[in-house]
Amino acid sequence: MSVEATEQVSQIVIWRKELCNGSGGAGKFRGGLGQIIEIEPCNGYNIYINAMFDRIDNPARGRNGGADGARGKIKFSNGKTLNSKGQQLIKNGSRLRLRLPGGCYGLARD
Repeated sequence: MSVEATEQVSQIVIWRKELCNGSGGAGKFRGGLGQIIEIEPCNGYNIYINAMFDRIDNPARGRNGGADGARGKIKFSNGKTLNSKGQQLIKNGSRLRLRLPGGCYGLARD
C-alpha cells in the first residue's frame, strides 16, 4: 500500500520509506534490498502493532557461496528495541524505526 493511502486510512504519519543500500547479500546475483521505514502515531493517538518480523535474529542465508542478507532491526528513535513478535504499543510521540531485512540469492562471485 502506498504511503499516502496508508496515512489516509490510519492514524499514523510515515516519515521515511526507502530502500536500504547494501542490505542484499553479495554474490553473482545480489539479494533484494530491505527497506527503512519510520512511523509515528498522529498527534493525540497511540497505536498497537502486531509484530510478525522475521530475519531479525537470523539473516537470510546466502546460497552456493553467496553472502547472507542484512538482518532486520526494530527500535524506537530513542534506541529502545521492540520484540520481533507479538502485539506492542507505540505511544503518542514515539517514532518507530524499522529496518527490514535484505534478501539473498546466492552464488559466489566468479
